[in-house]
Amino acid sequence: MTAEGEGTDDQRLEQLVEIVETNTQVIAQLAQGQKSLTQMMEQLSHAQVGLAEAQVKLTQVVERMEVHVNSTNAAMERMERVVDYLLRRDGAVDASDSSD
Repeated sequence: MTAEGEGTDDQRLEQLVEIVETNTQVIAQLAQGQKSLTQMMEQLSHAQVGLAEAQVKLTQVVERMEVHVNSTNAAMERMERVVDYLLRRDGAVDASDSSD
């Protein structure tokens, strides 16, 4: 080989070394990116679990509220019947008082 050919081979070798170094850096960056994505996916998974648990609790609260509303409605109906009875009774008492 000539000196010129060796120079060219040395240049090519240097280029290959640079390419390998660059690729190594890119691979390291990709690995770090993959690690970050994996962490984000885990966080999202935990958030989904938390949201599901919160939804269950909210459903339970709504169910309890419905029970309370139904109970309140039933109590209101009983009160209305008592008031109607008292008004009718007072009306009957007033009518008998006026007939005297």
